[in-house]
Amino acid sequence: MDRTKQINGIFPVKNTLIQGLTCLLSTNDLQPLIEYLSELTESEVVQIRIPGNKVGWFPLADILKASATETAELQYDSFSRAVATGVMASGKPVDVPDVSVLTDRSESLDQNALKSFACYPLTARQEVVGVLFIASRNYRSALSAELVQTLEQVAHALAAIVLREHWYEELLNKGVETNKSVQYGVVTGDEYMRHVLSMLPRYAQTNAPVLVLGETGTGKERIAAALHSLSRRNDKPFVKVHCGAISESLIESELFGHEKGAFTGAVRTTDGCFGLADGGTIFLDEINTASPEVQVKLLRVLESGEITRVGSSRSRTTNVRIVVAGNQDLQEMVNRGTFRKDLYYRLKVLEIYLPPLRERPGDIPLLARYFLDHYTMLHEKHISGYSREALCCLQEQHWEGNIRQLKHLVEALVIHADANTIIARAHVQRILSSGRKNGSNGRAIAHVQPYALSFKDFRTNHLNSVEREFLTHHLTSHEWSVADTARALDMARSTLIHRLKVLEIHKPEV
Repeated sequence: MDRTKQINGIFPVKNTLIQGLTCLLSTNDLQPLIEYLSELTESEVVQIRIPGNKVGWFPLADILKASATETAELQYDSFSRAVATGVMASGKPVDVPDVSVLTDRSESLDQNALKSFACYPLTARQEVVGVLFIASRNYRSALSAELVQTLEQVAHALAAIVLREHWYEELLNKGVETNKSVQYGVVTGDEYMRHVLSMLPRYAQTNAPVLVLGETGTGKERIAAALHSLSRRNDKPFVKVHCGAISESLIESELFGHEKGAFTGAVRTTDGCFGLADGGTIFLDEINTASPEVQVKLLRVLESGEITRVGSSRSRTTNVRIVVAGNQDLQEMVNRGTFRKDLYYRLKVLEIYLPPLRERPGDIPLLARYFLDHYTMLHEKHISGYSREALCCLQEQHWEGNIRQLKHLVEALVIHADANTIIARAHVQRILSSGRKNGSNGRAIAHVQPYALSFKDFRTNHLNSVEREFLTHHLTSHEWSVADTARALDMARSTLIHRLKVLEIHKPEV
């Protein structure tokens, strides 16, 4: 099969470079990539070099299309090593389309008849971990901007995979102790996440509001709990409120309380979540779903510390630390006019961003091992660990559900695997394949979707068990946003809230 077509088939667009390269490297085969780059750049020599050429960490791959003696190859290798050393030191690419302009040429250049070369650093997290070296026996013009962009994309993707290989070596051969990577209940070895955790004690000692942003399943609630436990309020209540799971008609009462008789069903006076959290911390998840009326009252709490029960005209003071989280871009919501600008800037006095799991590839082996230890103990089953290929498979996934999705997958692996075995790539692929065919609770949902023209039609034709499966599936697809799910299903938000309560559907926690 033509190598160029093979590569183009693996990553037809630049956004899939990392996935495509990971797919190639799962078999430790760089040859298709090397030949593709050779044809793309019209270069007879292509090398991917790593400091020290550590076999087993990352394969050193090269190809010399034209024949050359072993001595010449060794001399050439000395030259490419010298160029690589310089690029790694500077961190800047080098492009020499005509070596005749060089005043200090290596003998190996003449012996190999090399007329041009280029070298690109493999950079990840501001660290140069290797180089991509190409050379030709022909003079050429400077590389085009489009070709340079492609080479930079390849170099970036290769750098991420080099780091991944380094994690494998540590995890499989040195035995990473995951308990050293757990801090405040957060499992990570990621440099950025370590920085986030290092800031928590400082943030915890203030009463300023904290805005935690990140996709669903990235651990926002865990960060909020850590802020509370590290604060002087840790002996007071920590109250969690999922704003998206409360209907618009009830959220004000849930948050601020109500007077007896304030509305139908208000048989007694309640304090609300802010009242319950007095002296402690309140965590408001999915703040992006709050109605304009609730946003006004939240702003009032932040500015004056005062709350008013529904049905009352009297204000009362509360002493609560507020931590909020959102799974949407609040700045974009402000620009659209769906979120108050003054509230947004009042909330983001202290801001924490949690990156998705796919941007923290080094954490996947740590989390997989951590969850494996947890679930083998919970289910009283001994599993030796993961194969290298299994970890590679885990890192190839997009992880739309982030840590929560990985956690549930590991539990499924433990349940389905035989005792005293090592989880192999085939085990992971089997569970992943099953998850794509089945709903979140394991039952097929493919037959449900064709009938989902509207919620009314669906309710008429299906039982509660299938309805529960249907709603759970769509809630997961919309990151458990009740408002977005109701809009997608063409149903009233209050109706969806009611069905969630009747069917006892709850947002899972990490």
